[in-house]
Amino acid sequence: MTCPSEELCEAVDLSGNVVVGSTKSSVSVPVNLKPPTITGSTTQGQTLTEVHGEWSNSPTEYSYQWERCNSSSENCGSIAGETSQSYKLTAADVGNTVKVTESARNTAGPSAPATSVTTAVVQAELKVCCSKEPEKEIPNNGGGGGGGSTGTIGSGGGGTPPPPAVVVKCTVPKLKGKTLAQARKFLAKAHCQLGRVTKPKGHSKHKQVVASQKPGTGKTLPSGGKVAVSLR
Repeated sequence: MTCPSEELCEAVDLSGNVVVGSTKSSVSVPVNLKPPTITGSTTQGQTLTEVHGEWSNSPTEYSYQWERCNSSSENCGSIAGETSQSYKLTAADVGNTVKVTESARNTAGPSAPATSVTTAVVQAELKVCCSKEPEKEIPNNGGGGGGGSTGTIGSGGGGTPPPPAVVVKCTVPKLKGKTLAQARKFLAKAHCQLGRVTKPKGHSKHKQVVASQKPGTGKTLPSGGKVAVSLR
């Protein structure tokens, strides 16, 4: 076999026939058509799962890298050792957001990475404590008298009921006059999330701040409830 160029080779069989072929592969590396997405609850202790994006050129392998960002989806950094398709949220993620990058590979090689959008702000784990057991009647034989009376006793043996379970809720803070970044931080502290953002039409040279919000200040929502804002 002889190769007159890097892309073309010639082979001669025993009968003297010449076969000309290209050494250049017709397969290209995968190209991302649609970024990956993330499914799962954004609460500490829950597991997030990456869903493949759409790729051209028939990828056969994928690789992943999870990243942690601040509550404004900025200042992102790789989470050490988290390179599988799923990720369990930890205490370090509370008050922050998470995203994932995906790379695809085929016989031509690896693609450029594609990145998902960031999640909502991760909420603290809700722990249910101290469920109350039914009280039991016990005989009271003290006092030396005749017919004894009955009393009650709880799980603690002293008749004192356990404290009620703590339920975390979203109490909507005042956002008017705050920037979008400030609004995100206030919402995260109140166990709420930023919902739909309506921006003013046209280009403004001034820094945009919240003009109105829905629901209003002081409203109570379930933990992680979303608050929509309009900017001016």
